[in-house]
Formats: sequence, structure tokens, C-alpha cells
Amino acid sequence: MMEFITSTGGARIPEKVDKALALLQQLKEGGAQYFAANPAVAPRLDKIKEQNRNYLLHEYFNDDWELLYHADVVEEMSAAKLNFIASAAYGENLDNLAFPNQTRAVYDSLSDPVLKETVRDFATNQQFRRDLFSRGKIRLNQREYMAYYETTPFALLRARSACELKGQFPAGEAALKADAYDPLLDALASGPKTLSELVRQPVLAQQNVVSLIEALQVLGALGYVQAGRPLSCKSRTAQVSRAFNNAVIQRALIGQELSTLASPVLGCGMALNLIDQLFLLAHQNQPKEKDAPAFVWSKLKAMGRRLNHEGKTLEDDESNLARLRELGDVFTRDTLPICRNLALL
Repeated sequence: MMEFITSTGGARIPEKVDKALALLQQLKEGGAQYFAANPAVAPRLDKIKEQNRNYLLHEYFNDDWELLYHADVVEEMSAAKLNFIASAAYGENLDNLAFPNQTRAVYDSLSDPVLKETVRDFATNQQFRRDLFSRGKIRLNQREYMAYYETTPFALLRARSACELKGQFPAGEAALKADAYDPLLDALASGPKTLSELVRQPVLAQQNVVSLIEALQVLGALGYVQAGRPLSCKSRTAQVSRAFNNAVIQRALIGQELSTLASPVLGCGMALNLIDQLFLLAHQNQPKEKDAPAFVWSKLKAMGRRLNHEGKTLEDDESNLARLRELGDVFTRDTLPICRNLALL
């Protein structure tokens, strides 16, 4: 792609990117041996074709584009007295789920931390790293480590029914044991809980603390669970978060949408689309809207919006209302409990 862009003239750069992708697609469909010898390239090309062209220009087409190994980045960061801490992708830090086959033994046999990370990249075919560096590196002792889990609430981010007992990790797909994970997910479905609260749940009475911590880490890697802020922080930020969320929804009513609301429980944003934001507004209005789908449709109609379903735009009131009633049932069953647990309303 870089060769195509530098060797052709005339068109603007974004158009050259499209032409380069089209050329590669033609080669792939024509049976080019490069794709046969490198089977991982075809899926990568399919993924790149769907990405934003400005991102592709930024990521791949800089004049001084140079691929850096982890060791190269560590060396550059050390000049600023920054030390590698961990991957920013949570699941990549769980060694028991990160290494395929027998590569974990090779990793464990090494003592040099920089070389170990390079071996990790080869073992997991890691091509884009997302690393955390900090100035100074202080490890928590065991008491500090336990205190973190005992005082930090962990919140479920999706409907309980959407939490499958399997997941994709760097080492491949792994199944989760129902007797270990179902009780924990059930406990978190009723609201955020600290480790101290979880160990007092009757359904978790048979699980030890170490197993619970490991399960929370795995659920975090899957994106099912997220660590929140200490409860003392929630009380200070709840009012501000509520005001922010109300402002976001009010802006959405005039066509200026934001897809994220603030959660004082998490201390960060939570994605929520326009339809769900309007259903949330219907539930928090005082008095509560008796017919939430009709309320949402009135707001969408005033904005000149129509729903799309199965690739088609729903034009009349009846079809839009019927679809909103379906979406409203899903919101009430799955999304509203999450909104309440995360204090979005």
C-alpha cells in the first residue's frame, strides 16, 4: 500500500488508499501466491478495508513510519525515566489465558523482563501493543492488594443473560466453569459489590477468596465486569453525573447526540445509544411516562427521525411504534437494571 501511494500520482491521498486496497483485493481474488503463503493477511486486509481512511493514513502512511519492537519502546521510554508496567488490554495480563500450548513454559524460563514481553508477542502473534508506562514502579504488598479488592465495587456491564460462559482470549477460546462463574454473575446482577460483600453472599459460600479474585479478573478481561470507584467517591459525584447525563439527553433531543453517559459508580462513561437514552428519560421523568414507547416515538418524530429495521426505514407511525415496543421490552428487561446499578439515572 505504501509503495502504491508513493509511486502513483494525480489523485488525492485518500483516493490512493482506496485504489491501493482495491489493487490488493484484486490480487487476493486472483489467487496471488502471497496470500496463500501468508493466510493471516487476507483477514487483515478485510479488516483494514472497513477502517476509517484517515486512521489508515495516520497509522500506516507516515513519512518516517517505523515498526518498533517492545524493546525499542522500552529503551526510548527509559530516557524519560518511564518504566513498563503492564498491558492496557486487561486480558493480556492474565498469563494463564494469554499463552497457547507450551509457550508459557518458555516465557516463565526467562528472567529478562523486556525479552519476556518480546516472547509474549511472538507466542500470541501480538502485532499492536497497548502498554502502560509510569515513572517509578512500586508493587503493592499482599495487604494492599487485598485492601483494593475489599473496598472496590465491581459492577456488571451487561445483562446477566448476555454473559456467556466462554470467551476469546489471546490463547484462544476458553470455557468458564458454570459452578464458579454463574453464582458470581448472579450476585453481581443485583448490583455492584466489593470482595468483602461477595464473600458474604450465600451463593458464593463455597468459593475461596483467591478463586473469586481470579474470576473477577477473567470477567473483567471479557468486558462483563468493571472495577468502580470507592463508594465514598460515588456520593460526591452522583449529583454532578446526574446533571451531566440530563444535559446529554436534552442535547440529544435537538439532534446533538453523545453516545456516552457518566457513571459515578464506575468513575467513567458508559455507552448508551439514542433510543436507550430516550427510554431512560421516559423512566426518570416525574411522573413516570405511562407509555414509554409512545413517549420515545413522540421525541423521535419531533426530531424528524425514523427507525431502521432489517435494512429498511420504517415510515409510518404504527410500524415505528411496534418496533419501539419491542425495543422497550428489551430495555426494561436488560438495560434499565444496568442503568440503575451504574447510577445513570
